[in-house]
Amino acid sequence: MRNLNASAPDKPFFLYYVPGGSHSPHQPTQEWIDKFKGKFDMGWEKLREQIFENQKKLGVIPANTQLTPWPDGQAEYAGAKLPKWDSLSDTEKKMYARQAEVFAAYTAYTDYEIGRVIDEVQKQGKLDNTLIIYIDGDNGTSAEGSLYGTFNTLTAYNGLLNEPEVKPVKVMNLLHYNDWGSDKTYPHMAVQWAWAFDTPFKWTKQVASHFGGTRQGLAISWPGHIKDPGGIRTQFHHVIDIVPTILEAAGIQAPDEVNGIKQKPIEGVSMLYTFDSANANAPSKRDTQYFEMASNRAIYHDGWIAATTPPAPVWELGTGTMPPPDQYKWELYHIADDYSEFNDLAAKMPDKLKEMQALFQQEAGKYQVFPLDNRAFVRLLTPRPSAIAGKTDFTYTGVNPGIPVGNAPSILNKDYTITAEVTIPSGGAEGVIATLGGRFGGYALMLSPGASWLLSSSLFKHIELGLLIFGLLLIFIGTAGRWRKRFGYTFVLVAVVGLILSFATEVFHIGRGRPVFVYNLLDLERFRWEGLSSLDEGKHTIVFDFKYNGPGPGKGGTGVLSVDGKEVARKTIEHTIPLLMSIDETFDIGLDTRSPVDFNYEVPFAFTGTIDKLNYKLGPSQLSAEDQQKAAAMLAAARD
Repeated sequence: MRNLNASAPDKPFFLYYVPGGSHSPHQPTQEWIDKFKGKFDMGWEKLREQIFENQKKLGVIPANTQLTPWPDGQAEYAGAKLPKWDSLSDTEKKMYARQAEVFAAYTAYTDYEIGRVIDEVQKQGKLDNTLIIYIDGDNGTSAEGSLYGTFNTLTAYNGLLNEPEVKPVKVMNLLHYNDWGSDKTYPHMAVQWAWAFDTPFKWTKQVASHFGGTRQGLAISWPGHIKDPGGIRTQFHHVIDIVPTILEAAGIQAPDEVNGIKQKPIEGVSMLYTFDSANANAPSKRDTQYFEMASNRAIYHDGWIAATTPPAPVWELGTGTMPPPDQYKWELYHIADDYSEFNDLAAKMPDKLKEMQALFQQEAGKYQVFPLDNRAFVRLLTPRPSAIAGKTDFTYTGVNPGIPVGNAPSILNKDYTITAEVTIPSGGAEGVIATLGGRFGGYALMLSPGASWLLSSSLFKHIELGLLIFGLLLIFIGTAGRWRKRFGYTFVLVAVVGLILSFATEVFHIGRGRPVFVYNLLDLERFRWEGLSSLDEGKHTIVFDFKYNGPGPGKGGTGVLSVDGKEVARKTIEHTIPLLMSIDETFDIGLDTRSPVDFNYEVPFAFTGTIDKLNYKLGPSQLSAEDQQKAAAMLAAARD
């Protein structure tokens, strides 16, 4: 913005600013986390009540709005049941409260950073003539953190959702209590918080049929043009109305053609009419809007909405059996006087419901919603054009980082063999040969950095220097007694030995260059295959061969690491990652970008030899059709 202002201060600008908050993982700075310490100790039910009362006081919901009930097995929630706060132990309450503190901190942190952008507009003297449209949220709040929340959201996306499979996640949650929200976690909060943050509505993200899954607060500012600052508008609008509003405000006509290509008409309706205080209570210019996602669907028209009841809790991520779309139960609400969709009128007004259902059919046909597909997100399995579709043999040469996961060879749920032909220079080599994923799940084939990685780390050196200084203080300062001096000499000796070891390992590369394959099971456990000898100068062939104990997802298997045809390590593991190894890391050859898979090296840990050839050979997937459906649902939730 500053560069544009410096070069063309009179030129209009358009800024589309989309930060990651408050989508998972929730990772604010510690400063913001500290601000919310203890703010959620009351629990999720009391939080709903507080939010509800605040919404009424602020006037953002009508005074007659009713708070929808907590899920406790009711038919309207398809039997969904969420635990109540008082049923938890003190330890559980503390852990759950931490999850909400971090989420709130992330939301507030995001809001603050957006405020910095607005401050810059003001500093440039352009605020009065700048239209600001602010929407903050993740559809509805996300329920993908499972009933327990998770220190690593990839565990939920890989199906660790229920007892007993989720037990190790809950243990790790407690171990990560103090660093929850830092770079040591990839966290998501429990469903119960998501439901509470969607007050006063029912349901959460992924549920397009109810406002808990779709409705967001919207704030619009245009100081030089809106004469009613702080005014509240209640007209019904949809996110597709944003573009027409901007175009009308800027006095721009949407083009009929772009580069000779005929454009589809913009289907939204401008909200500019609401800016005038005289139109504060004017009828909405949007009279109809359909909603649909994985067959959860609704239709709004002139103050009424008809919506289907979700047949299964969305936090199960589509892993259950779904009824045919035409067998979904429908609900009916008059939201003109029932803002929260509290009072279902379907049984009392069957004719009105039929009228609304017919309108959905009409709108869905008009906007290409059909055919309805209620296999949740299994539709993602539909074959699409891909450079690697059906490919089982991959060959690379040299350094090649940053390959997207979708274009990388997938080693999940199958046999595979990784073969690396490398040249080691005089003096040996170290570094990553191939890796996918990072701290929260993945694998790496590499030559080890040796003991010097730990002994020469800045942390180790700081500890040793601290011991040295403390020991010298005990010896020389004050009236140190005999035993105090002996402790001082001991600290000095330990420090000196440590510093000598650190220097020696750096000079002589102790332990450096041993072949290693490390498998990171979602930061729950790491498995290492490691040779005992470093590779000497010349050409070598490193092979990691894994035999999968299928069929089914996430099974274990036996891996064998060999060098130049000789086996150097063999290990059998009970589990592997079943569905998703990484979302935002990449497949890297010759170095590691972003975060390390293991704790014994620091990125980028570039390979100091030469990769002459890297080959992956993949066996067939050992997932059944049902397994593939579940996998697709998990993947879709992760990528939303």
